[in-house]
Amino acid sequence: MASALDGSLRFYDDTLVELASIFTHRATILCLVFDEPRNRILSGGIDGCSAWLLRGKDTEGYICPLPSTSLYDDSHVIRNPSYQVAPLDLFNKTGTSWVRRMKIDADSNRLLVLSENTLYVYNLADAAHVDTYKKLVKGKCGAITDFLVFKKKSIVASCMDGSIYVVTIYPRSTVAVFKEHTKTVTSLALDPISGLLFSSSLDNSIRMWDLDLLRNVHQLRLDTPLSSLFVVPQTNPVVFACQARQAMKLLTLKHTLKEHSTLASPIAIL
Repeated sequence: MASALDGSLRFYDDTLVELASIFTHRATILCLVFDEPRNRILSGGIDGCSAWLLRGKDTEGYICPLPSTSLYDDSHVIRNPSYQVAPLDLFNKTGTSWVRRMKIDADSNRLLVLSENTLYVYNLADAAHVDTYKKLVKGKCGAITDFLVFKKKSIVASCMDGSIYVVTIYPRSTVAVFKEHTKTVTSLALDPISGLLFSSSLDNSIRMWDLDLLRNVHQLRLDTPLSSLFVVPQTNPVVFACQARQAMKLLTLKHTLKEHSTLASPIAIL
């Protein structure tokens, strides 16, 4: 699934053949997450958050749950028999605007929304506001470009100036600032097996970080600036994809040895 600058959602199979598309009547969509337990697509963009109910090919006679209006009519329902999507009025009134990133926590109970350098936390079930995390990074670092929650205790945030902050949630405290990247850090991802953090940057590099020892353990230099990075789920060995200006690069993490001594040399084989 992908979003476009015109606010449309597009669905693809594993060979990147387009299956269906939908015009959402929303402004530019900047981020997408999939709420798998509830079968919902959550999107964030320059006009805030929205939610979409996804029904698969096993559903027959699906009806849009909202009243038919100029904004929510049958044009929102995908006629492809494998995909049926309809808008939900669940996260439309969160009050957030210009949503840069969205993440779902490990328990699939809460949605974290990044807007104007502030993280807003909502219950996934009813969209109720739960918490707000402000002042995660210093103002001189510029805008927060991405974030993730590590072991439910820390927030890792990347910045425009290339720095990466590790901040504990309770109490709020900065425990580390990584400054090895020389240009904007564009994306963060966590390897679920080793627990290592990946970061991509416009300085043409991917770096790996040990968040327990708070240090850089490896870097990979590519020939182009990288605009995003994500780990492909349920792959063994781990596959991660990085987006360059006009192409996607797939890399395989063949093996990692995570050292537990601060004096030991880090080893990573890509």
